[in-house]
Amino acid sequence: MLDKKQTENENSCCSIHKYEDMISLTSLEVHVILDSLHIWELTRTVNLIANKPDVVVWKWTADNNFSTASAYACIYVPANT
Repeated sequence: MLDKKQTENENSCCSIHKYEDMISLTSLEVHVILDSLHIWELTRTVNLIANKPDVVVWKWTADNNFSTASAYACIYVPANT
């Protein structure tokens, strides 16, 4: 008999263990899925406001504007910055 915690885990939308034998994924596909779940976890509490434009802030430049050069440069920024 399953306890409540086991039942909740098996009913979870993110529990793929019961489908392992039906799914054949490459390591890249697994990486993309995990990245997507991580982004979802970080953004699931964000509340959008209707009729208010989005604001994008790029933290790797002094003026907070994205550029290809700044994106390339952030690859080489140590993780603790």
